Amino acid sequence: MQVLSTEYEDIPELTVMFQDLRILSVSLDISSAQETVFLLKLLESCPNLQKFSISAAGTGKYKDLLPFTDHKEKLASISCLTTSLVEFTFLGFRPQQYQKELMVFLLTQGKKLKKVWVEFEKGQADAVKKILSVKRAPIEKTTSKYAGHYTVEFDYSRSS
Repeated sequence: MQVLSTEYEDIPELTVMFQDLRILSVSLDISSAQETVFLLKLLESCPNLQKFSISAAGTGKYKDLLPFTDHKEKLASISCLTTSLVEFTFLGFRPQQYQKELMVFLLTQGKKLKKVWVEFEKGQADAVKKILSVKRAPIEKTTSKYAGHYTVEFDYSRSS
C-alpha cells in the first residue's frame, strides 16, 4: 500500500473500476494518512466487494494519529462497505480511536455483513469485545491463534 499510496497521492480518485473484484486483502499502516486515503480510493473502485481483509502493519511504536471524522463521510459514500460487503477481517486490530470508529462504522452500516473476524493481542480482549458489542451476534467464537493473540469471530448470518 505504501508504494501505491505514494504513486496515486495527487489523484483524487482511481480512473479504473474493479467491477468484478469480490475479495480484497491489504496490509497497511493505519496511522499513515497517505495509505489510509489510498485505501478509501481503492474501495471506491470496488463496488461489488464482498470480502475485505485489513492487516495492520506496524511495530510497538504504533500510533493512531488520524481523526476518524476526516474519513467518516467518505466511508459512508463507499457503496461496497454499506451494500455488498459480507465478510470483514481485521488482523492486528488495536482498540485505538481510528480503528475503533472504523469497526463501529462497518458493524452498524454494513447492511449485508454476515461475518467479522478480529485478531488482536491477548491483553486487549475486553476493549475489543466492548467495541464489537455495538452489534450483537448470535454466534461468537474466541480462539487463541498463537501465543499472545486471540481471534474473535462474529457470525451475523442468523440475525435479521
